[in-house]
Amino acid sequence: MSAISLHAYAEQILCLSHEMYRYAKDGEWSMFSGLEASRQEMIEQLFSHPQLESRLQQLSETLMQVVVIDKKSMRLGESEKHRLVQEMTGKKQHQQAARVYQQVSIN
Repeated sequence: MSAISLHAYAEQILCLSHEMYRYAKDGEWSMFSGLEASRQEMIEQLFSHPQLESRLQQLSETLMQVVVIDKKSMRLGESEKHRLVQEMTGKKQHQQAARVYQQVSIN
């Protein structure tokens, strides 16, 4: 793999990261996860390449963009997780209130 193909790998990883972020913004978490697996494979191939160390400076800007996008995606994931926890908590409270109401109305 030459420096150009190393750069192409980094660019593909960046493109997948952008696509993953779009899915995260749309709440398409299953699509996000599917791309994440593909991207992880590419990252492992990139970082296991024997010439990576000598080309790292050339790739650093692209890889930093990947990190920035990943941080945005993680924030969206955390927001979604928080929303789901709130939703589940609300459902549990509603179910508990319904049980109490049923018990009171039976007595």
